[in-house]
Amino acid sequence: MRKTQIIKWLEKLKAEKKQACVEAYYAKQKEIETKIYKENGTEDIARIIHEHIVEIGKQIDNWKKRLDERVTVTGYCSSIGYFVAQLSTYDDVYKRLTSTDTYISLTGELGDAQRKKDKMVEEIRQAYDSVIANVRALPTAKKGIEYLKELGFDVSELEKMDDQKTAVSTALATPIDTRYLFLGDESDS
Repeated sequence: MRKTQIIKWLEKLKAEKKQACVEAYYAKQKEIETKIYKENGTEDIARIIHEHIVEIGKQIDNWKKRLDERVTVTGYCSSIGYFVAQLSTYDDVYKRLTSTDTYISLTGELGDAQRKKDKMVEEIRQAYDSVIANVRALPTAKKGIEYLKELGFDVSELEKMDDQKTAVSTALATPIDTRYLFLGDESDS
């Protein structure tokens, strides 16, 4: 076992813990958004918008029929018809109305939850970086594993790796076809 293996394991663990924190935030964000939208009548507004969109769609279809008598309309791209088609169902309207990319800034409960998540992710990073620095400062990997045990880490995975005496690959372990390294004046290839 080498200290670099322990550090790599700790880096992986740090990433997993940060990801778990972010995923918990997204679950909390969804819960808060649902509550906010429900309290503020978002479903009613989406229904009203959808009704208007349906009416607009009918007007566009009537216009297109009149236009087709003189010009063949083969499709819409970046036109009002295209955008109306993107909102053809109530669910489309609701999703667009509640999409989080419309926030200018997260305030209230959402802002608090995001700041809490950001702070937690930073604290996780700092804590793991401190543990990694301490492991690096120890004289041996064995001392590093003992230190991690003292902190409360489950080091069984590291101990299993150590028991297997995982061989470190060397450059000599894999045959190399030097023709593909292009090291010399081999201009004939």
